[in-house]
Amino acid sequence: MKPKKETLKLTTKTIIQCFHTAHQSLSDSWHYYEEYELRYCPDFKGEVHIGDYCGPVPSSSIFLIAPNLARSWVRTTENPPGVKSHHDGLSCAAFFPGSAISNAQRLFPELNNLTSMMDDARFGLRFDLGPETTEIGTAISQLKEENGCKRLCSFLTILDRLRHVSYQTLSSTTDTGESQSQRCEALDRALDYINRNFDQAIDLETVAGVACMSPSHFCRLFKATFNTGLIDYVNSLRTQRMCVLLARTNRSVSAIAMETGFTNLSNCNRAFKARMKMSPSKYRDKCWAKQDDQIPDLRDALGMARVQPV
Repeated sequence: MKPKKETLKLTTKTIIQCFHTAHQSLSDSWHYYEEYELRYCPDFKGEVHIGDYCGPVPSSSIFLIAPNLARSWVRTTENPPGVKSHHDGLSCAAFFPGSAISNAQRLFPELNNLTSMMDDARFGLRFDLGPETTEIGTAISQLKEENGCKRLCSFLTILDRLRHVSYQTLSSTTDTGESQSQRCEALDRALDYINRNFDQAIDLETVAGVACMSPSHFCRLFKATFNTGLIDYVNSLRTQRMCVLLARTNRSVSAIAMETGFTNLSNCNRAFKARMKMSPSKYRDKCWAKQDDQIPDLRDALGMARVQPV
């Protein structure tokens, strides 16, 4: 069954959207969100389906579910017709964008210790029960009543406390409600950024942020899709540009290296030789020896054919 995308009613006042939802109102249909979902279920009676996982929801459970991972909440007890029970209770959830943490980490490296937990949330997490979990759950339920800096500080404190709590990864697969086209769009944004900026310093965190992914998730997806790593891809672009400039200009090798994004001549020579099987100077001599001004086929020499979706 194809999961349905659920859209939240967002506000521009906060990136942390908080909701209290009656248990009977939790969606039992197969659905997903584009945001992270941090949900506290004090007394939900039923099962949760996350990815290919299906299991009970113990009292006071806390779940962290990554963007686009399909889930459903199925109640196993119902009240008799016309009877309302105060035991039905509420579950409390905080939703926040997938890029929120990775963007904040570029400004505040103190948040880098959240990376592993946020990345594991791609499989859906359930935190182990205990007094600490109950206290954190209470803090989650209070977020809705807070605003401004207080909400943000409380939210970050909750995440920091959760990373010290043991948790279980639930789904064995990261197959999600995210479509192939969405992944392609994210990679297209990243490739467009790289292609426009390869002659400048490029770091993994920035490129992953452009794709709205965590650095580790982006690395795995990039490698699986293009069969090459980010650094190798960038160096291939730089080498390709160097080849053109070496053949068509008389500028020095060091000047061309700096112009194409290499930080020093040593790194440039190493990367160039790895792809062209010769030094930049030898490549220039070889090109200039061809009086017909033809440049060797760069795509074959650079192995750029490898940089294709697999």
